[in-house]
Amino acid sequence: MSVGFYGHLFYKETLSETEIMVALMLLAMGLQNGLTASISNFSVKTTHLTGLTTDVGILTAMFTKKKYRNNKSLRGKFNVLLAIAFSYLTGGILAGVIYFKTKFLVFFAVSGVICFIILYEYYKLKLAKLIRIKRQKKALI
Repeated sequence: MSVGFYGHLFYKETLSETEIMVALMLLAMGLQNGLTASISNFSVKTTHLTGLTTDVGILTAMFTKKKYRNNKSLRGKFNVLLAIAFSYLTGGILAGVIYFKTKFLVFFAVSGVICFIILYEYYKLKLAKLIRIKRQKKALI
């Protein structure tokens, strides 16, 4: 959101401003990477395309051996990594196209989506805790 506010209202395209904006966006990407890892219980540790490409390549090489082809957990991980890569590329392309039309306002839309995801995850955690407490009360009775 800070990049969107600053870029939309104050940005003059100087070199020092551009460097600060890049630093803020890199910080946001690092936070997103950590959030993705923690939400997935660290089963997905890389959301950058270089790491994804490496992991998909390793799994593809593993699937050349018969003993790994029918491993459901490896196939599941492969599918998750492909979905992340596809979403990453699609989101990047869409954000680039939208940026040409809306400039820095695109950061508000992206921030809104991220806030929705955070609230949804928070709601799921609270709901799971509520269900767990009710089950514990029933077990005590």
